[in-house]
Amino acid sequence: MTTVTNGLYGWKAVDIVPLSCVPDKQINLATMKRASGSVATIVNVETVTKYGVIYSPFSDFNKVLIKRKVRATEKAIRAQHEEAMRDLDILVQEAINFYTGTPNL
Repeated sequence: MTTVTNGLYGWKAVDIVPLSCVPDKQINLATMKRASGSVATIVNVETVTKYGVIYSPFSDFNKVLIKRKVRATEKAIRAQHEEAMRDLDILVQEAINFYTGTPNL
């Protein structure tokens, strides 16, 4: 379920999806305004521990899906995030392949 918030840095949409085939991993799909002014949708995989979540940028799966130079309104954030969510099944498979060593087709 998508969570959309308006915080200190503007609008942000987030989805967290458990990566069932890889223990203790979850996919974090987020759409937000970046420091460059672009609205970006990124996906990364985090490790779930009893203390919280850990993301290791140099060893965990991560990818920039969409990056556009648009105003970061709630409508733009929601629309771009929904567009990225259409490819969720492909992203899940890419993440599983990343951790199992299987090449992407």
